[in-house]
Amino acid sequence: MNWVQLLGGNETDYVSKIVLDQQGNVYGIGHFRDRLNQSQSFGNEDILIFKYNANGQLVWTKQLGSVGEDLGKDIAINDNGDLFITGHYRNTLYYDNDSLVSLGNTDAFVAKLDLQGNLSWIKSIGNTGFETGTSIACDALGNSYIAGTFEDSLSIDNQNVQSYGSLNNFILQLNPSGNLGWKNSVGTPTFDNLKDIQLDANGNVYIVGHFRSVLSGTLGQLNSNGDQDALLLKLDINGQLLWWKNQGGSFPDFGFALKIQAPYIYWTGVYQDSMLVNGLPQISTGEFDVFLIQADLQGNTNWIQQVGGLDDSKAFDLATTSDGKIYLAGYFEGTALWANDSFSSRTPRHVPSDVFISEYDSNGTYISVQTLQGPMNDFATGIVAIDSSFYVTGVCQDSIYFDSLLEVSQASSYDIFIAKYQKSTLTNIQTINTSSLNCQLYPNPSQGLAQLDFELKKRSAIDFTIYNYSGQILRRISKKNQASGQHKITLNTAQLVNGFYYIEIKTK
Repeated sequence: MNWVQLLGGNETDYVSKIVLDQQGNVYGIGHFRDRLNQSQSFGNEDILIFKYNANGQLVWTKQLGSVGEDLGKDIAINDNGDLFITGHYRNTLYYDNDSLVSLGNTDAFVAKLDLQGNLSWIKSIGNTGFETGTSIACDALGNSYIAGTFEDSLSIDNQNVQSYGSLNNFILQLNPSGNLGWKNSVGTPTFDNLKDIQLDANGNVYIVGHFRSVLSGTLGQLNSNGDQDALLLKLDINGQLLWWKNQGGSFPDFGFALKIQAPYIYWTGVYQDSMLVNGLPQISTGEFDVFLIQADLQGNTNWIQQVGGLDDSKAFDLATTSDGKIYLAGYFEGTALWANDSFSSRTPRHVPSDVFISEYDSNGTYISVQTLQGPMNDFATGIVAIDSSFYVTGVCQDSIYFDSLLEVSQASSYDIFIAKYQKSTLTNIQTINTSSLNCQLYPNPSQGLAQLDFELKKRSAIDFTIYNYSGQILRRISKKNQASGQHKITLNTAQLVNGFYYIEIKTK
């Protein structure tokens, strides 16, 4: 790890996404509540934009807010140094010495900034219902591309956006001055959401999200396989819908993020129970499992990888590099499995979440995973990669370990973290322990005997409990009045059937 920084105040702070410029400066968007640095929120959550330099020093923060809920959802940057942001606001949004007034519940916004955080323009997109901007992309010409949600009806620059039901999604292109270039939409009678938008080198637009029941658009209708399906769609440079694909089963499935690394699309999301991929069932190992898919530029799946355990695992973002590496960032609970590697959180089941960052090659081969842990909930929301480095961001509660470095948040609520890593530092599983007990189990997997080495920081009683995959207790070992220092215990695994097991270790 090169550096890590925390950003936050006394209340909940959140980061949605980060981007990089060509000098390695980091720009992020999210929201904060109450107070952050010298800024006081106008009411509830206020929109937060920030910049860190390549050495991890905070350069500036910018605030946009109202007395209501204001959320920053996404940020994009081009090589000309233009920043674009989107999200939503309620009531009157104050920025610099000006303001925007929403037309109803919440309105979406789009804004353009320079690299010093100065606003070039800001635009409101709304009607009397709920509108939000969920994702944004931009091209080298300064055009911006926005995906978002609207209820019932929507008009922008005096042009109506097609509505297909009570809940719809808009897809817009704005020119460099913020005026409407083209528009499109998809919708359902119940629920749909577009989560991430990206461009290829030819200006085609790709979007992932999810929908329930029947999705309508200019291509007709697309039926889900069950409750909700993950969605991938493509538009041409003029905003015409070319194709759409869905992945799903009878339970909820969601698409969260994608990247274009020609000639492939990489996209990620979560699924529950099972989903069909190229006609074959992909079975989850528990609750929500992560999927990572490589598809061609027509949306046809080449391969799929899975991350999961008995509890939730979710990936909210991914990054790709020119040498064919793919990085996933998200969270897991309990124990999750990456190919033949498994990693456990602090207790066997239904525990606070921990961050994971996993690496794959372009053939879908799993390379490595790193976890970041603390005593409370921690999860990654964004990841970007450039040259030999990658940057990960998210939120942590109370405290979190980065390698051997402990970072403590300013309150029991969530703070934002941003960390920079060299790619070469992500090798195999790295265990970051946050308790008073450091331990290592080997060999893992084991046949016959396994050795558990542990170090007690102080004299303690210690309990070891072995659980099977269903949470049933199989064996318990208690040792009283153990001195501080190094200890070893040998576990006989020959009597256990093949499978996954959890070891819970408690000191008292």
